[in-house]
Amino acid sequence: MLDKKDVEVPYLDRKINYLKIFALLEPENSRFPLEIGMTYFDKGMRLSGLQFTTVSLYRAEKYIASAVQLDPDSRDALYNLGEISYILGKYDQAKQLWRRVIETGLDESVAEKLDKRLQRIEQGLLSHVPAVDYLEVVATAFGLHQQGEDEEASALLLDVLEDSVFTAEFPIPEIWYVLGLCYRNMGMPKYAEDYLKEALSLDPDHADARRALEDLNA
Repeated sequence: MLDKKDVEVPYLDRKINYLKIFALLEPENSRFPLEIGMTYFDKGMRLSGLQFTTVSLYRAEKYIASAVQLDPDSRDALYNLGEISYILGKYDQAKQLWRRVIETGLDESVAEKLDKRLQRIEQGLLSHVPAVDYLEVVATAFGLHQQGEDEEASALLLDVLEDSVFTAEFPIPEIWYVLGLCYRNMGMPKYAEDYLKEALSLDPDHADARRALEDLNA
């Protein structure tokens, strides 16, 4: 779900500003609040914008909810509003929204996947804290690593990885990559190698992890 594309956060901010102008010109058009909300969602779930995750998700929620008010049958709006609710820990709201999505008539395979997620909520198979809280911790850890505080950064990331529900739903190669760098910097090459290999198992195209692993074994 988290994205590492080359699109920069300032570009997303400019896109939001343009979309807000169009929304003012066509206030009854549900497309614009939906696109604004989805752009905030994109910003909040981007690795380069993790420090903005909480505020971006709440803004996304606000605009996509407006889109639902304008078009109550919008499958995209209902689904993504449910996704944001889930990440924010608003599980009852996510259930209601996703049930409405299923009622719109999804493909059987898609409906089955969504139904399984609903069952996990009903059974309480959830992360220890809402996903947004873990994402904020990851952002803090990445910042600490950049400041050279590798011991503190690695401790935070290992705490996040202890929650198997979160890691299953959010398999983030960058966590393992940064852990590898932390342990390399702390003089523990064997641990560093293991973490870098895990990053590559999640994302075989992770060039930075591959390069770090090659340098480690050089």
